[in-house]
This record gives sequence, structure tokens and C-alpha cells, in this order.
Amino acid sequence: MEKVIQMYLRNEYQTIAEYNEQAGVIAEKYHFLVVADFPANFSDVAAKRLLSIAASGARCGVYMLLHWDHRQALPQDFIPDELRKTSVCLTAKETISFSRAGPCPEPR
Repeated sequence: MEKVIQMYLRNEYQTIAEYNEQAGVIAEKYHFLVVADFPANFSDVAAKRLLSIAASGARCGVYMLLHWDHRQALPQDFIPDELRKTSVCLTAKETISFSRAGPCPEPR
């Protein structure tokens, strides 16, 4: 992400999408980080890095798909609302439908 900001965005473009519109065939690729069973096996440092990606990744073309296992204990000092405020949450209901309404809800 730092490379994208330094090489492509700087003060010229707000997002990688804006850069790509002008770049044509040399457009930067989009990337997806997929995390299953978060926070299993996440250290404190890894959880902080995840928050950083969630906060500024979209600007750089990095998007996260995260499955959050609410049965798992969170890393120490991890603040769930920091992740929720930069996220779009899809919550499975009893049927196979998903809802997106405002900020991510607290787990039940």
C-alpha cells in the first residue's frame, strides 16, 4: 500500500481508481485480502496491521473479505469498532439473504 501511495497517488490522485482512469494499459491491479476465522491465530501486531489495511487499503486498491468468528477471543488492545467503522458488514440471516444497514452491528 505504501508503494501505491508513493508511486501513484501522492498529491495527484485521491484513490487508485482515479489513477487507473488516467493510466490506461498501465493501470494498477486491485488486490483482495481474504481472512477466515478472524481472530484465530492473529497476534496483537497482526491485528493492528489488519486495522491499517481496513482503514486505508481501499484507497490503494486493497480490499478485505473477512470472516469474523465471534466465539474467538480478540487480541489484547484490539478495538472492534475501529474495524467496524471502515467496513461494510454482511450478516447471514436464517435464510440465505444478507443485509447491509448502516454500521456493523455488535455480535450477539
